[in-house]
Amino acid sequence: MKSRTQSMDLAKQTGIRNHVRDVGMLVLLLSFFVASSPVQAADYVWSPTNLYNATHPTSPFPWTTQWVAAPGGGQSLEVTVPSGGGYYNFIAIPESYLGAGTDFKVVMNFRVSSTPLLPRYFYIFARNSVSTSYDIWQKFTGDPGEERTIELPLDLSPIPGGTWTIYVGMLGMGSLIIDDLVVEDGRGLSMTPATLNATPVSDLPLTMGPLATGYTTQAIDQPTGATHTVLSASGLMIPDGATPVSQTVAQQNVSALQSLINDAKLIPGKKTIQIPTGVYRLYASSAILIHDVQDLIIDGQGSEFIFEHLFTGECFNITNALRLKITDLYLDWNWDYKPIASLGRVVSISGDQKTVEFAFDDLDTAQTLLASQQSWIGIFEMDPVRLSSADGSKLSMNATSKSASGNHITATFSSAMNVAVGKSYCIRHLYYQLIGFKTYNSAHVIFNGVTIYSLPGMGWLNTGTTNHFQVFDCHIKRRSGSRNPLTTAADGIHSNETGGNIVIKLCTFEGLGDDCINLHDNTWQGGMIYGGSPDKFHFFNCPKHRLRVNVGDVLEFYNPDYSPTGIHLTVKEEPVFSGTTNPYDATALMSVKFVEPRPTGLSYLTIVRNTSYETRNVNISGCQFKYTNGRAILLAGHDATISACYFRNVTSTSIQLHTEIVDNLWGEGQGTTNVLIKDNTFENASISTRYEGALIYAGATLPWGQTDYPLFRQILIENNRIFNASGPVVSLKFSQDVVVRNNIMDLTQTMPLIKSFSGLIYGVFSDNMALGGNTWRDWITPQAQYNTGIAIDPETTSDVQPGTNSIAND
Repeated sequence: MKSRTQSMDLAKQTGIRNHVRDVGMLVLLLSFFVASSPVQAADYVWSPTNLYNATHPTSPFPWTTQWVAAPGGGQSLEVTVPSGGGYYNFIAIPESYLGAGTDFKVVMNFRVSSTPLLPRYFYIFARNSVSTSYDIWQKFTGDPGEERTIELPLDLSPIPGGTWTIYVGMLGMGSLIIDDLVVEDGRGLSMTPATLNATPVSDLPLTMGPLATGYTTQAIDQPTGATHTVLSASGLMIPDGATPVSQTVAQQNVSALQSLINDAKLIPGKKTIQIPTGVYRLYASSAILIHDVQDLIIDGQGSEFIFEHLFTGECFNITNALRLKITDLYLDWNWDYKPIASLGRVVSISGDQKTVEFAFDDLDTAQTLLASQQSWIGIFEMDPVRLSSADGSKLSMNATSKSASGNHITATFSSAMNVAVGKSYCIRHLYYQLIGFKTYNSAHVIFNGVTIYSLPGMGWLNTGTTNHFQVFDCHIKRRSGSRNPLTTAADGIHSNETGGNIVIKLCTFEGLGDDCINLHDNTWQGGMIYGGSPDKFHFFNCPKHRLRVNVGDVLEFYNPDYSPTGIHLTVKEEPVFSGTTNPYDATALMSVKFVEPRPTGLSYLTIVRNTSYETRNVNISGCQFKYTNGRAILLAGHDATISACYFRNVTSTSIQLHTEIVDNLWGEGQGTTNVLIKDNTFENASISTRYEGALIYAGATLPWGQTDYPLFRQILIENNRIFNASGPVVSLKFSQDVVVRNNIMDLTQTMPLIKSFSGLIYGVFSDNMALGGNTWRDWITPQAQYNTGIAIDPETTSDVQPGTNSIAND
């Protein structure tokens, strides 16, 4: 992997709330100067002169500037925000200054003088005037003094009614030295198209390590025991009859089920709780607890549990369980109590686009009135037939008033809405409220034949050391005939810590409001400083749940670019939390003492993970991901196989090998190793512009920005069938020892949402890759942007064997 070391004509001060709207805009229009440069004439070279002149002799802006010595001689410009906490855009480059194409790359050489306090950062982003949903961001930070380069590739395809602008700025206080900034026309990629009717050949680089083998079979134990006791809910839980049971009975059903579980805990050997087949309403104000149990089966016998009271938590909380099996059960949510989302068709828009009339064709008058009384927390365009996102974009909104009449709602918004008459939109009301099953510190837990029709949150959430966890023949899908716009409001299966050995097999994911599967361990990067005693570190912005630190845990320390420091420290005492009354607040300060001597020289930007948790040995096979509204599989783990799965109209990335540290919100994973992706079928998947529409994507989002450390290693992608890729079939970043071979890409229809590099295998910031031996088959005349073969950035990527790829025009 190569390390690449290598505009002020509008100055804008922009206050942004959650990257959604611009507040307090102040614009200064200046003449511009294009410096001489050895780059192509079509490249835009930013000159710092106007930015300097605009702030001298005094600055009307929140930032100041001064000239400093450049590394190679001459002068660079240092920009400083001395106070404040907002977003400050001190460079703005309109698209009119760029070339006539749509594909660009921002390249900036820089140094940090003063690091913003985390979770604040510097940034480059492109925004279209139509909506913030098209934003393309690159955040970055750094230790003072180091010379670095940051890049942001951009697909600035036209958006009807909008124009693009590129911004550079910082969030909060800090100081940045800009040595040079260029917007390159194109990305400078090395393209190797597939060869007509060639024999596909995969050649491995001489430096290639062992190929990925993925998951190793591990036994997941069933409940067992010398005796078997059966407990029946007959007569204790009351199902619906001709009409639904009352709220009082629904509350009694919860108490009866909890009592059965409590009784089973006290019985030695194997035990089964049987639920007579029926539809049961459950009115709970807190989770049903399955705690400290062993060798228990809960057999729903085809019964359905309908939850009808909203609280923040989970339907079932499983803690310290050993050999637990839940089988043959259906879960649903009462939409007549609180709808998760509503599907509205736009029938009229006011001239200022702030008042919109929606028709709710699937709702009656009472249901429409109920929808108008709910919170409207998000909106996106939805295909009213397939009930999935139309293009992956999301609109910001703030409804100031809503009034219902019949099955119509007229809503007034605080700003203009980018909606169109005749189109349908999914309006969210609930998101992260109620989880189906939360599992903590448990082992050998099996879900078999469990179906979730809908829930106002996630389906499954794993935390702690939960290991040997299996979800088999389980489904998140709509009830037959249902027109509900969403199934789960959030993720399907989400693990933010595990002890490994996870099997997800023969499952279905349909209509989810977010990602289908997200498996990772938590990491932290919130600002680390040395404590007062020689054995202590202080961890800012580290709530108790982020690392779940206990005495005896070993914490592993990484450099800000995620390269390892080789430092492991053992926790000596229980952590102390301060700075807030609630240790689970995002801004909590965690102080930890360690057994070993405290090392010197660690950065404020150090990344930390708890080695007590590790997502390892994962098997996802035979699953279907269809018409769903987020990503299908996110994986940050090791020794994993994804095989024989079917991906159909997945809105965002179908398979994402990822690592993300995003503000104070989450820190997910530390890369992947030994991942096998084989025998899968992708059809019209990954339609959004996120990750440029890649079907299989390996990449990281870090406060540091791009890293030269290979986070994704030993990956084998083979024998997959891909139909109608709207983006790259494979996109590889920060990757090493990757083989992509024996895959077939078919183009059978015109793609309405085709992107740059559609159809290609794409690689940047990577090395040791074998990308040959694949076949493209065009059953129709390809569109202009559809490509074959591979595209590599020669400046950041090395040791690539293109082999021979074939195109067969059958």
